[in-house]
Amino acid sequence: MKAHRTKRTVGVVGLLAALVLTASGCSTAPAKAKPQPVAILGQEPQKKVADYDPATAILDPEWGPAFGEDRAVSTPIAAAGIKILSAMFDEHPEYTVEGFVPTDANWNEAAARFKPLVDGAAFQEMETEWTSTKELPVLTSYGSGVDKDGEHTYTFTTESGQPCTYTAEPYATNMEGVSLTARPDESGTQVPVFSGHVTLAVSCKEGGILRGQMVTWFPMTKVGDAWLMMGSYESYLTPGFKIDTSGQDRG
Repeated sequence: MKAHRTKRTVGVVGLLAALVLTASGCSTAPAKAKPQPVAILGQEPQKKVADYDPATAILDPEWGPAFGEDRAVSTPIAAAGIKILSAMFDEHPEYTVEGFVPTDANWNEAAARFKPLVDGAAFQEMETEWTSTKELPVLTSYGSGVDKDGEHTYTFTTESGQPCTYTAEPYATNMEGVSLTARPDESGTQVPVFSGHVTLAVSCKEGGILRGQMVTWFPMTKVGDAWLMMGSYESYLTPGFKIDTSGQDRG
């Protein structure tokens, strides 16, 4: 997995630190046949991002003073954010396997999907990322470098030093939750900020399953009647990714 490092945060000051706290406590307060993620270690069927109920989004303490507690206001914003997050996590499990190298056709498909969901600055940022690093605005294990054999492999190393080299088996993802908060933009105006939490399970060549959570957040703006991602997004991995070797069934 790669955590997207946004270059432009639209003046959302201190948001990353706030969302790390949110992530750590979110459980108490989200044509061609494609390879599909398997049921890893007997897990229940995966919860897709698209199936998450936007009316149940957690409203952070900063939300109410800026936008009130009326769900008629928050739910459409959460719904728009979920649609964007779904495009990132639900659509292309085949992008998460070892050796995947994105092509112009992949970018064109992503561009067509995201352009109606984001504002002009956000789309330009995605386009720039593609042009400069060949990075798509979706969950992907693609690494820009090649290994000693000239292959595009990707090895994640946990905080404890355990390596996990990806396989031909796609990630399994589970939607855990959504939260909304408010932060000032560059002009000092409070804007809504969407945060989605997705748990990942990745099969490792070394054995076992890498497990952990990714948080993706972005500010939002209203254009006409639609809520769009504003400026850019960031995805980051929360602390505590671990390799689970208990009860694995790799047959």
